[in-house]
Amino acid sequence: MVAQAFHWFDFELFYTEAKRVLKPEGVLSVVSYQLPRINADIDTLIDEFHHLTLGHYWPAERRHVDNAYRDIPFPLLALPPPSLQMEQYWTLTQFLGYLRSWSAVVYFGKEKKRNPIDFISKQLSTLWGDADKQMPVYWPLTIRIGNFDTGTT
Repeated sequence: MVAQAFHWFDFELFYTEAKRVLKPEGVLSVVSYQLPRINADIDTLIDEFHHLTLGHYWPAERRHVDNAYRDIPFPLLALPPPSLQMEQYWTLTQFLGYLRSWSAVVYFGKEKKRNPIDFISKQLSTLWGDADKQMPVYWPLTIRIGNFDTGTT
């Protein structure tokens, strides 16, 4: 299993090594998480922040995550993945801390000498309501599963 790192790999080298070490009929799973989902209004704000404000501050490899790994070569016999998501209950402070950890936020801040979170914090606070209220935060998972064998799994 590779989680939240696959888009950084040299794919050809990775698959060569994975095929070498995976047991016969073994299954390889590649997992990444998408943008957080909370509610329609906050989701729209976060999507715009991610794509418009931070757009070109993301490393080029991030496009693979945004494309749900559909554009990455997958030379395996694909198996149907389960539909899963991560879930966490966070306060506004915790959610803002998570947003501050995004690499594009850091790169934006270094270049512009300003924290881009400042652009959305007031609106996010209004949409969140009570800052101490814990809200469910969901991250849909991208999962690609397969094996190198053409036999059964």
